[in-house]
Amino acid sequence: MTGNLRLQNASIEDVADLIERYYGYTVAVNKGIDSRISGVFLTQNLEEALKVICDPIELNYIFENNRTIRLSR
Repeated sequence: MTGNLRLQNASIEDVADLIERYYGYTVAVNKGIDSRISGVFLTQNLEEALKVICDPIELNYIFENNRTIRLSR
C-alpha cells in the first residue's frame, strides 16, 4: 500500500488498528502503554513506518510470527 498515514493525537491502540488495516498484520500492544502520537507517515514500508512511529515514543516492536507484531516498552 502506498500513501500517507495521518495521525492526530492517536492512542497506541488506534495506531495498532491502522497498522492492521494498512498492512494486514495483527498488532498486539502490551498493557500499560498510554502514549499518543501525531504526524504524517509514508505507508509504503512497514518496517520504516514502525520505526518512525515507535522511536519517538520509545516503543519497541518485534515480529512474533509471519503476521503478528508486538509493541512494548
